[in-house]
Amino acid sequence: MEKTLEPLNQKGFAEYLGISDRTLIRHRERIESEWGISTTTQGGKNQIFYQPEWFPLYERVRDGRPTSPGIFCCELPEIDESTKIQLLQKESSVKSVPTELKIYEGSRRTKGQLATMPPSADLSSLRGDVELITFDDPLAAVDQAIQFADTLLEKIEADTDLQIQQVQKTQKANAKLRSKVNQVQRRQQQYSSDSRLIALLQNGQASELQQNMEELQSLGKSDTNGLSDSAGSSQ
Repeated sequence: MEKTLEPLNQKGFAEYLGISDRTLIRHRERIESEWGISTTTQGGKNQIFYQPEWFPLYERVRDGRPTSPGIFCCELPEIDESTKIQLLQKESSVKSVPTELKIYEGSRRTKGQLATMPPSADLSSLRGDVELITFDDPLAAVDQAIQFADTLLEKIEADTDLQIQQVQKTQKANAKLRSKVNQVQRRQQQYSSDSRLIALLQNGQASELQQNMEELQSLGKSDTNGLSDSAGSSQ
């Protein structure tokens, strides 16, 4: 039992034929223009549905096969007889050769005399009263100006890059120097603190050394006096 086809919307029929929506629209316009028929019905919300009885015709157009009404109608018994008759009559009217009509000029013909054109004309008399400013070769002048502008832009970009490089080098040198300055400042602070502690230690040791020397000196003086007194009494 053959499957009965249902009307299909544009997207569904395009998928059925294996073609795009745009190609399907072109096929429909060609068929309806050449055949003078409508192969669709109007649906809701501006939708159109393609009628199953015309599916084989679309397949013929898609495959590039002949689509003559005389050939096609014989293959579609489901099309009503009135539609077949209309299509066959249209085909016969297109194929029929019109009878050649002969026309005789007859009498009552007079040749008129047309005005002749002058050999020259002055366009200035036809122009308006506003003068037109023109240039010899504006495109060449503009091309030269554009070339100048492009060269100027290249120089500007190159100089800008050079300036940026100089800034970057200066920033790098400044950062390098700042790091060293910070290092010296930190070392100077530590050096100042260390020098103070060393000075205090040195001063303490020097003071103690001087005191010990003086103490030893005083002890030496006392021993010398004792020795002198002992020598005087023995005499």
